[in-house]
Amino acid sequence: MARSHETDLATARYVNLTTYRRDGTPVTTPVWWVARGDRFYVGTTRNTGKVKRIRANGRVRVIACDASGRRESGVARAGTARLVDDPALREEVQRLLIAKYGRWIFAFMMLIYRLRGVYAARVVLELELRPPAA
Repeated sequence: MARSHETDLATARYVNLTTYRRDGTPVTTPVWWVARGDRFYVGTTRNTGKVKRIRANGRVRVIACDASGRRESGVARAGTARLVDDPALREEVQRLLIAKYGRWIFAFMMLIYRLRGVYAARVVLELELRPPAA
């Protein structure tokens, strides 16, 4: 049985998150993400370019990719994103990321955040995506 594009994206290990500069120029970054209900979540830090771009323009586009950002099969979906600086949601998203990517790799990433001095600046991006165009 073929999986739907919806399922492919929801279960994708990585996605290319495209955000847009004020002048409309797209900037694409491969990210980890998790689904929770009908929304998707990305963990990052508040001083990243993607956060700055989302604050200025909440428009986003996502498509499944590999860890290096090479596009995989599937349909891109557009939508909106917003910054959520809620400690309870951040901890929930962290639990979901650990379940999806594994405790050791997640712990390694958090160690990198601590070494870079950005651990306390962690935030969550909430993505609301429109259904794929028919």
